[in-house]
Amino acid sequence: MSTMSMTPPSSRRSQAGSARPILILLLAVVMFGAGALTAWWYLTRGAVTTGGTAAASPPPNFGPLTPTTLAAAPEAQPSAAAPAVEAEAVPAAPLPAPAAPRAARRAAKPPVTAPGPAVPAAPPPGQAAGAGRSFVLGTTVVESLRAVGRDLQGFDTSGVGVKRAPKVEGAVELVMQPPRVKAGDPYSVMVFLKNEGKKSIEVDEMKVSMIVDGKWTTRPLPPKVKQIAPKQRVLLEELPGVWRDAVSDWAVEAVVTSKSQDVYRNRLTWK
Repeated sequence: MSTMSMTPPSSRRSQAGSARPILILLLAVVMFGAGALTAWWYLTRGAVTTGGTAAASPPPNFGPLTPTTLAAAPEAQPSAAAPAVEAEAVPAAPLPAPAAPRAARRAAKPPVTAPGPAVPAAPPPGQAAGAGRSFVLGTTVVESLRAVGRDLQGFDTSGVGVKRAPKVEGAVELVMQPPRVKAGDPYSVMVFLKNEGKKSIEVDEMKVSMIVDGKWTTRPLPPKVKQIAPKQRVLLEELPGVWRDAVSDWAVEAVVTSKSQDVYRNRLTWK
């Protein structure tokens, strides 16, 4: 009859307790190796771990580097979290055309000619050479011919040109008709006397002088009106004539004297 050997339970527990440290050691070695492998792959591949997941990032593409691109964005660098943007190349500005030689530029300039003497334009037919001139009336000068008596007590009038004031103020007006004339045209000069005072003017005599190119011609003319009421303007005489050719200076002067010895003088000049 065979005898069976049986291992006691205490021996089996001792064997299981001795195998447990070996398993723990093997598990630690496996975990260490996995960590070392992960670190080596991250360093060699440049992996980026986001939320515990490793993702490979491709190298950025900056496009062609030109002086214009670098000047426009010297500090532009793509970030790892944003996608890379390719820079557009800016076309270079066209170069200016080369300047022409100095000799060619001198030949292209037009020759400078000295201006000739100015030639006065001839007046159109039927127009006088002095068509731009006009007849200008002067200012009436009024004075009294009455002598100064000895009634100015306390004043020494010897050697002093003392004159009396006129009794009635007035103005001589000369009007040319037509206002523009040329050689051969008939004209007339109308002589008016305007009473600017409060009393009537009794006209005594009138003299008219024609002054042409420095030559004087004076003649007395009887006035058409002998008495001029206050604030009235009357025609004393009308002087007809024909405009001569090649006249340089022309003027008419009228002198009117009243019976109270007041003298009114004025002149119409062609200027």
